[in-house]
Amino acid sequence: MSRSIWKGPYVDSLIIQKLNGLKKTKPIYSKTRNSTIVSSFLDRVFYIYNGKIFFKILITIDKLGFKLGSFCYTKKRCVYRNKKKTKKKK
Repeated sequence: MSRSIWKGPYVDSLIIQKLNGLKKTKPIYSKTRNSTIVSSFLDRVFYIYNGKIFFKILITIDKLGFKLGSFCYTKKRCVYRNKKKTKKKK
């Protein structure tokens, strides 16, 4: 279920304070994955926390309207490998 239109997109107040206080070249560290990417975030570098490390994300026009958490994954991909068969010498 999406957020209602009359409320507008959700952006954490700490992120807005950091946007106003920092220069455009400095990255913004954030732990809020549920904030929506708005137009004031364009061409900024965000470091989003996934519970273990900070992921570096550059905000472009293609990412507008998405959540910050959708670009940093929290689960590790499982990779299955075939076991190598060794030849036995007789």
